[in-house]
Amino acid sequence: MRIAVIGVSRIGRIHAANLRDLPEVEEVVLADAVPGVERPVACDLSRRRGAPVRLEEIPDTR
Repeated sequence: MRIAVIGVSRIGRIHAANLRDLPEVEEVVLADAVPGVERPVACDLSRRRGAPVRLEEIPDTR
């Protein structure tokens, strides 16, 4: 199962870390409305064991 976490502030980071550790989860995709916010979270989570973490950019639709 692939799961996306949209918004990786405090609670989003916790959700992403918990999801990454579940055996059913094959990949966690991170995205945030603020460009670049998800990169440090992905780097931190990628250093640990568990499902791979991938970044996804949210297009600016304004």
